[in-house]
Amino acid sequence: MAEEKRALGEINVKVNADVSDALRGLKAIQREAKKATQALAELREEIARHE
Repeated sequence: MAEEKRALGEINVKVNADVSDALRGLKAIQREAKKATQALAELREEIARHE
């Protein structure tokens, strides 16, 4: 009955997608970005000590 009251032109779509590989890839990128940020901070500290 609820479907009979649906407005004309209304559409419902259900999508199931496997995004686990994409999430793993994004997490790996995030880990590497954090490592690079830490390395840059250490480099800046080292440069500041020698100035």
